[in-house]
Amino acid sequence: MAARNYALSRIGYEASKGYDFDDTASYQVYKGYNSSYQNVINAVNQTRGEVLLYNDKLVETLYSAWHGGISENSENVWGNTVPYLRSVADPYESDAWPNVNRIYSNAQIQAALVSKRYLSSTDTFENLDLSSITRFASGRVSNINIIYKDSAGVEQTKSVTKDNTRTFLGLPSNLYTVSYDSINGSYTFSGKGNGHGLGMSQIGARNRASAGQNYNEILKFYYQGTYIQNLILKASLGSITQSSSSLYLGNTVSFNASGTNGNGYGYLFKFIIKNDSNIVFTQDYSSSANLNYVPLNSGNYTAEIYIKDNFSISDYDDMKVVPFSIYNPLTLSSFSKDIQNVFTGDTVTLSSAVSGGSGSGVQYKYTVVKDGQIIAARDYDASRSFSFIPAVSGNYEAYVYAVDPITKNEYDVTRKITFGVIQRASIASVTASGNLYEGKMVTLNSISTVSDSTNINYKYEVYNNGSFLTSNSFSKSSQFSFTPSNPGVYTIKVYEKDGLSSRIYDSIKQFDITIISKPLILSTFPLSYGMTSKDVASLQNALIKLGYPLSGATGYFGSQTKDTVISFQKSRGLTADGIVGNLTYKTLNDTLIQKAGIKNLTF
Repeated sequence: MAARNYALSRIGYEASKGYDFDDTASYQVYKGYNSSYQNVINAVNQTRGEVLLYNDKLVETLYSAWHGGISENSENVWGNTVPYLRSVADPYESDAWPNVNRIYSNAQIQAALVSKRYLSSTDTFENLDLSSITRFASGRVSNINIIYKDSAGVEQTKSVTKDNTRTFLGLPSNLYTVSYDSINGSYTFSGKGNGHGLGMSQIGARNRASAGQNYNEILKFYYQGTYIQNLILKASLGSITQSSSSLYLGNTVSFNASGTNGNGYGYLFKFIIKNDSNIVFTQDYSSSANLNYVPLNSGNYTAEIYIKDNFSISDYDDMKVVPFSIYNPLTLSSFSKDIQNVFTGDTVTLSSAVSGGSGSGVQYKYTVVKDGQIIAARDYDASRSFSFIPAVSGNYEAYVYAVDPITKNEYDVTRKITFGVIQRASIASVTASGNLYEGKMVTLNSISTVSDSTNINYKYEVYNNGSFLTSNSFSKSSQFSFTPSNPGVYTIKVYEKDGLSSRIYDSIKQFDITIISKPLILSTFPLSYGMTSKDVASLQNALIKLGYPLSGATGYFGSQTKDTVISFQKSRGLTADGIVGNLTYKTLNDTLIQKAGIKNLTF
């Protein structure tokens, strides 16, 4: 657009030379046609006939390589005010000069100024008056003074202004700073931008395009208050509709185009189908605005749709590219559950995966059926997984339905799996059997709710007053025994697990039992004839409980007590010496516990 406007605005400028403009940097550099420059060719064709106007007049679309972050007002460059060539800050480019700084010695400046006729050959350059530097609002140098001596040796001053502050030394731009090195006798120029700074920045335009701006937005930014108008009556493509029952391989893809503008005497349409970059089908210009095409391969396609007026002599007046993709049919590559053996109460997760199709946005629907009744379901969703918890045992059927969003089908593929659900066993009761005295074995026995299972395993843990005491590993035996060594509260934890279950355990029962102290507790050994103590009274009470005819618990170990002890020792096959030592003491406790009997507690 800018190149076209600039060329049109220059018509007649060089009439005396027999041409309007040349192909050098004096106008626009042009290096000839190159068929490989498809972006350029497309840009020319797609903007054919379009020009940029301001108040119905052609815009002089000046541009330079880059502005250094801000463009310039026209009067600050060439003196005349142009309303659309205004200084605007451009955040899309702020590049420094290539190869960084420019350093010039006095001799180099002398030669440059003489060459550009700022000084005559008889003048002698003295210095640049850095204090004379003034700037425009953009930051560009608006004035710099040259101090020199004429042929008579008289010091003179010459001011360099506006755009000449760039060209007088051949600098990339006049958006610079300058410093003087008195030791080396040289001037260092540091700056940004490249060119006069008017109108469009080519690098800024490129960066804006990369950021998503279109050519209309870019031109209106650099040329304030302008607008685009097409000077050629040509046809334009209106609506383009694409229809297909699905974009799966083997189905027909249809395109219908419409035209607008032009001379109003009809349109010609042309269709080109490409698979990647290869042309696979062409329907040449005709009055038909429809195309029906059956793709032979899956992949990425484009439909290039061209229109031109019946009277047009152009290859085309307008064209649009419609991308579309053709996919292999959708298939279910897997459908499974995450648990091999399913028990009631398990969380079962069904998962699916597909192949083919459009590759994104596939929706999945799940239904779980038992005895003909839907017991769990989820409508279409993007998640490939669905979880449910079976409450009862039996045979189940699970269905998955998958649909690709590019189709209008209720579903594209479906699959079924069947599986059984096992009733999860639990501990119905636990019996604790034993004398429930310290030092006496306690036997635990569990009963499961699933009596016909052949693979139920049990594990027991025993704690005394909160501290771990003993346990076993999972075993098919429902019994476990332990011997409490101390009186107190014992906590029993029973775990039940089916051998097919994936859980750590299927159920747990916890309860407490109280283990009491020995019925006879003596602190002094041995007890013998003639002793008097509380221990003797405890001994006498124990013998009375066992049915021996003592007159009472006097606390005195007399002949009656000795004879009774001898009688007990004889009945138990002990040495009948009438003395209560450790063995007699233990036997007395065992006899008392035996007399108390076995306790059976059910939990």
